[in-house]
Amino acid sequence: MNKDTPHNHWVLDVQERCLHVFREPEPAGYRVQQTLSEQDILAPSAFPDCEIAIWELLRWAKPGRRPSHPQTPDQT
Repeated sequence: MNKDTPHNHWVLDVQERCLHVFREPEPAGYRVQQTLSEQDILAPSAFPDCEIAIWELLRWAKPGRRPSHPQTPDQT
């Protein structure tokens, strides 16, 4: 990994209505781990002036419902 590039991983937990953020990877895992609720705002490391409201990421999701995906064409 390039040390100059921020390496963040976000996991959106639709069931628990939160976002898990993992930053600063190390051989044993991530140095920084956060769990943000719907009321929180996140500023990505690569774009610190860009604020993202967690509720905006979750607004389409209802607990227990999976997002729909386009159907794949029949292969007949």
